Amino acid sequence: MPIPTSLSPSSGRLAALGLAAALLGLLGGCAGNAPPARDSATAQAEAPASTGPQQFRLANGLTVIVKPDHRAPTAVQMLWVRAGAYDEVDGTSGVAHVLEHMMFKGTAKLKPGEFSRQVALLGGRENAFTSYDHTGYYQQVPAGHLPDVMALESDRFAHNQWSDDEFAKELEVV
Repeated sequence: MPIPTSLSPSSGRLAALGLAAALLGLLGGCAGNAPPARDSATAQAEAPASTGPQQFRLANGLTVIVKPDHRAPTAVQMLWVRAGAYDEVDGTSGVAHVLEHMMFKGTAKLKPGEFSRQVALLGGRENAFTSYDHTGYYQQVPAGHLPDVMALESDRFAHNQWSDDEFAKELEVV
């Protein structure tokens, strides 16, 4: 799958949906492999620290990496997009960072800022970053809420939308 050169909000949406679906299936299977716990403290003490990462390439070219770690009753979902500051052209310095911020401005289902509020209501935290050649989005939630946060992330990447006013405000911030 070629790397998208467009910085539009629609680039990579199908890949993100595929990642969310694949991770949901893979991580759900990993959670079922954990030994039964006698109590939380015992489970954390006896659980293997972690196993090596498993990498899969889907038919659409999307790479999925799963790294089980049962030391804590939390799950982390990360979605990395191969777009960053390197992809900016002359006169667009900072646009990759602006677009990262725009991913928090809502969808058809969620108002601006609602994604972050929903993750917090699940007992989680989230953030994002823009680097030279990647933009990353991540959430850490109690393990039982991984499907919920994956649905939120899938909605965000598939249906992200913002107003011209929101975009103009974010240009001023960044």
